[in-house]
Amino acid sequence: MRMKYKRFLVSGFCVIFLFILLGYLLSPRSPPYEPSKAMLKFRQLKSAYRSKLAKYKKIYYGPAKNYVTYGQPLGQLFAHRRDPSVKQVLLWTSFHGRWNYFPEKVVISDGRSCVRSTDRSNLNQSHAVVIHSLNLDPGVKDLPRFRLPFQRWVFFVMESPRSNSINMEAFQGVFNWTVTYRRDADFMANYFVVQKRKKPLTDDETAKLKAHILHGKQKLIAFLDSDCGERRAERRHYVFELQKYVRVDIYGGCAGGNCTHGSGECKKILSTYKFYLALENSHCRDFITEKVRQPLVDWEAVPVVLGADHPSTYEELLPPGSYIHADGFHSVLALAKYLVLLNRNQELYEMYHEWRRTYQVLRNLSWPRQLCDALHNQSLPIQTYSNFSGWYNEDVCKSGAP
Repeated sequence: MRMKYKRFLVSGFCVIFLFILLGYLLSPRSPPYEPSKAMLKFRQLKSAYRSKLAKYKKIYYGPAKNYVTYGQPLGQLFAHRRDPSVKQVLLWTSFHGRWNYFPEKVVISDGRSCVRSTDRSNLNQSHAVVIHSLNLDPGVKDLPRFRLPFQRWVFFVMESPRSNSINMEAFQGVFNWTVTYRRDADFMANYFVVQKRKKPLTDDETAKLKAHILHGKQKLIAFLDSDCGERRAERRHYVFELQKYVRVDIYGGCAGGNCTHGSGECKKILSTYKFYLALENSHCRDFITEKVRQPLVDWEAVPVVLGADHPSTYEELLPPGSYIHADGFHSVLALAKYLVLLNRNQELYEMYHEWRRTYQVLRNLSWPRQLCDALHNQSLPIQTYSNFSGWYNEDVCKSGAP
């Protein structure tokens, strides 16, 4: 009797499984995926960047095959199918206490969208899990304990490897996609985007713009210093060296809090300067931050830049003639003399604002849309960064840089 009872149970389970499988096969399928215009443009830009980078031997990008492994999208069989037109994005962590780094809802096209969740209890229903590594508490032990087959775990960070204390070896084989400021990330979330104007400004419009910018600019060089740690001593030393030859006014928390970062009053103060020292805290691949965007946009000053992994990175990411690279001078004294020359010659100084005739520098807010677009692409293979530490750390930062 017991044997017959066991056979009956096994037969029953088999019948139930067949009904479930038949129901899935007969259920309505999602319409064929058509990438949106935003995704197509993103792919074209990414391809253009990679081909352009190949010309620069000093910038080394390891081949993806060393870091990424691909699998077939069999996990889609288990995808949450209640409403295939809506994908849920779970923000597993905040971004330095803020949750608005991903919109509440992202609408792509043809009724497809993504919605944001910050409730970890929604893990089972989430198609993407975004994790900001610096807000994992405590460290890697805060990661979700399991990943469903249809989920994409997304590594999100805007700081350089020099500022990230987490051991990346613990992330081997963990993440499917990356969102960073780097151009070889799956979704580039750099601090700004350069756009060409649909119609260049006329001579009169350019002249009025330059006159507006120059109005009230009576001071020479400013530097905003809010990171007082010892690791930033090299950057501060460079400022002190420049001060030996020319006046540099220092603001920020390290200067007694005389200009609070992001305040309206601080913007008024810094807008009176012709030059701003945009010195990055790390010399790492593609690491160009708001320290460059703010003087270009908010204060309409000329940034004197130092950072990234190579000067050519600035050439590729910024409008031509919009900045002065400190590495272009054989000494700090030579840079100081050049800045004094531009200060005395208005025509020469105005040339560093000529780019505004043709280009605009805007905030980059496109990566959530690109991520949502990819989540709706059922044909994408499931990739995993098997050597995540290699992708994140190897040949990325200059040795000896802060």
